[in-house]
Amino acid sequence: MSNIRQHLQNRLSYLIVAGLLLRLLLIVIRFDEFADDRDAYLGIANNLLQGVGFSTSGTDYPTAFRPPLYPSLLAFFTGVFGTIGIAILHLVAGGVSIWATVKLGERLGLKEGALLAGLLVAIDPILLRYTTLPMTEVIFAALTTLMLWLWNRADQRPSWNAYLLTGFTFGIAALCRPSLLPMLAVLWVLYLMNDLTSFHRAERIIKSTLCIVLVGASAMITMLPWGTRNLAVFGHFKLTTTHGGYTLLLGNNPVFYDAVVRQPLGTTWGDYAADDVRSQTSWINKLNRQLDERGLVSEFDRDHAQYDRAIKNIQAEPLMFLRASLLREIRFWSPVPIGPQARSMNSVIYWGTALFYVLVYLLALLGVISIFYKSENRRRLWLPALAMIITFSVVHSLYWSNARMRAPLIPVIAILAAYGLENRRAGGVNPLVTLLDN
Repeated sequence: MSNIRQHLQNRLSYLIVAGLLLRLLLIVIRFDEFADDRDAYLGIANNLLQGVGFSTSGTDYPTAFRPPLYPSLLAFFTGVFGTIGIAILHLVAGGVSIWATVKLGERLGLKEGALLAGLLVAIDPILLRYTTLPMTEVIFAALTTLMLWLWNRADQRPSWNAYLLTGFTFGIAALCRPSLLPMLAVLWVLYLMNDLTSFHRAERIIKSTLCIVLVGASAMITMLPWGTRNLAVFGHFKLTTTHGGYTLLLGNNPVFYDAVVRQPLGTTWGDYAADDVRSQTSWINKLNRQLDERGLVSEFDRDHAQYDRAIKNIQAEPLMFLRASLLREIRFWSPVPIGPQARSMNSVIYWGTALFYVLVYLLALLGVISIFYKSENRRRLWLPALAMIITFSVVHSLYWSNARMRAPLIPVIAILAAYGLENRRAGGVNPLVTLLDN
C-alpha cells in the first residue's frame, strides 16, 4: 500500500511540475500582460506600497470597491520581487490548484481519476489564460479548491479545529471574491435535503447545522478586520465591497437590454465603438454623470443607488430580466469565448477549446448523476462541491457574467468529469450511460 501511495505521490509531483512549466512558458511569452491593469488591482497595490492605503488607483481616496486580498498579495509580492512577483504568486496558485484538486479527488473516492482531474486543471484554457493577467481568477480557484479539500477532510474527520480552519480558508477566499458567501446557505439546504433520507435525521440535521455555523462564524471572524476598516474609514460596516450595485446594474439596464440581449446570440458590448450611445463606455459615462448630479459622492451611497436602479429596471421589465439572466448563464458556461476577441482567435485554438469543454461537461454530467446513486454518507461528501457550482451559477445569472467567472469551478468540474469517466469504466450504475449505450 505504501508503494502505491508513493507511486501516486511521484506522479502528482510530475503533474505539478508539468503544469508549472506550461504556465511558466506562457508567462515568458506574455510577460507584458502583467502590466494590463484591467480591474485596477495593480493601482491599489501600488498605493499600498506607497503608504497611501487601500485607495482608488491614481488617487489617495480610500476605496472598498474591490475586495482586499488580491491587491494586498500583489503589494507584497511586487514589493519584494517587482513585476516578476506577480508571476511567482500566480505560479504558486497554479501549483496549489493542481495539488488540491488531486487531493480532493482522492478524498472523494477517485483512484486514477484524481490525477486525471489534476491534469484537466493543469491544461485548462481559462486558468492558463488568466495566469498572465493581474486578476483574481487563478488565486480564487486555488483558495476555493483548498477550502473544499479542508471541508471534505473535516467531514471525514470531524473536529472543532478542522471546521474552524475550513471557515478561515472560506473567509480568506471570500476576501478575494465575496460571491462565495451565499454558498453557506446553499450548502445548508443541500445538507438538510440529504439528511432527510437518513434514519437518524434529527441528529444529522443538528450536526449539519452546527457544521455550517462553525464554518460561517470562523469565516466572519476572518473577514472582520475588513469590515472594521470600512466602518472606521467610511462609517459603514461592510464585509463585502461597494462593487455589487454596479455589477447588478451593469447587466440589468435598458441600454444593455437593447444593445446585447435583444441582439443575436454572441453579440457583446465590445461590438460597439466607444462613442456609440449603445456602448458600455457611453453607458458608464452617462451613469456617472447622473450619480454626480444627484450629489452622490460616497462609494456606499453610489452602490446603494445603483442597487436601487437595477431593482427598478428588473421590476419594470421582468421578461427582459429573465432573458438577460439566461444570457448570463449561457455566457458563464459557454465552452467557447464570446465577443470580438473570440472572432480574432486562431480557429484551431477556438475549436480545440470548444471540444475540450464539451467533453469535460459531458463527463462531469455523468459524474453528477453518479453521485445520486451513492449512499447518504458518501453523497454528503460531494455536497460542498455541488453547493459551490449552484452558488456561482445563481449569482452570475443575476450579476454580470462571462466565462472567466467560472474559474473557481474548474477544479470541481474536473473532478466530476474524472469521476464520471472512472465510474463509466468501472461499470457504475448510471441511467444516462445506459441511455447512451442503447
